Amino acid sequence: MKRIFSILLCLIFLALTLALGGCALFDGLADRVPTVYSNADEYTAGDKILPGVVDSLYVFWQAGSITVTTHADQSIEIYETANQETDTDFKLHWNYVDTKSAEYGHVLYVQYASSGRHDFGDLEKDLTIVLPENDDMHLSFTVNTVSVNLDVSGFENTLEKLSVVNYGGSTDAKIHSAELVQISGHTQEEAVSEELCCFQVSAVGEVDTLLMSTSHAVVKVTAEEIGSAELLSSFSDIDLKCKKAGSLTLKNSTGKITAAVESFRKMDIESYQNVVELYLPETAAFTLAVSPYNSFGSKQEPGEINVLFEGAVKEGNTYRVGQNGATINVSTGHNVSVIPQPISAAE
Repeated sequence: MKRIFSILLCLIFLALTLALGGCALFDGLADRVPTVYSNADEYTAGDKILPGVVDSLYVFWQAGSITVTTHADQSIEIYETANQETDTDFKLHWNYVDTKSAEYGHVLYVQYASSGRHDFGDLEKDLTIVLPENDDMHLSFTVNTVSVNLDVSGFENTLEKLSVVNYGGSTDAKIHSAELVQISGHTQEEAVSEELCCFQVSAVGEVDTLLMSTSHAVVKVTAEEIGSAELLSSFSDIDLKCKKAGSLTLKNSTGKITAAVESFRKMDIESYQNVVELYLPETAAFTLAVSPYNSFGSKQEPGEINVLFEGAVKEGNTYRVGQNGATINVSTGHNVSVIPQPISAAE
């Protein structure tokens, strides 16, 4: 019995430790990209031009920028520039592998430095990867980063997948088009500001599925067309601009939600402690249903609702504009404004 009691005390202590200090512990572990990697002896340091194609690209980058583009040559180019002189250990390290797998194919791994290095000071490096043009290529691109500007807009073939995990800084991703874009990350509370931490995606083409989940980071999306999107942000703002969309889900705890969309089928919004502003074309037709925000059994009633369209019909907390329009569901404890605009939503 004493042993069971002791085990219970240990479990309670562990739970309290995680509750009180776990966040700080995870913050401490989450503020850098893993710098110890397997098969380190198979990596080569420095810039390189090599023949071949790439199907899957994995980049682990601390700070600076990453640019991925294509050229007519049947070769792969990998090179970097740095804001200071670096020795071999602090140069990029790469490994090119043919997995003989239909799923992964030819894989290129690029690391920020040699395995085990973690104290980079104020080192920032700009990485450029040039791949051969291939109309049939559907590249899967995975990035682990602390803070990076990511430009894949020069890769005009459709990305099969772009996955970014951010450990504490900003991410600015410029892409052409993609089947799936996944971006997630966490930033310490004291870094909350648009300048210090912003997750931004700009797509000149179509993104089939867009998934973004952040904590203490501004979310900004500008896209020509989105099939479906889920934008989730805690403790910061969401700003969406899109010409055409299918299904959109926007959720925020304390930040503001702003969406400017020219046409869409459905929009679901949850906002607890801040305003929701929707900018729709003057000719838009839609049904807006506003409900209280429910969280852990607590209900927060909506604030002031402003639907600034001529001819809007109000029935309880439902507003109708036009016939057979899009569906908008808003669960909130704050104000909601739906504002007509004559200009393009994506401009």
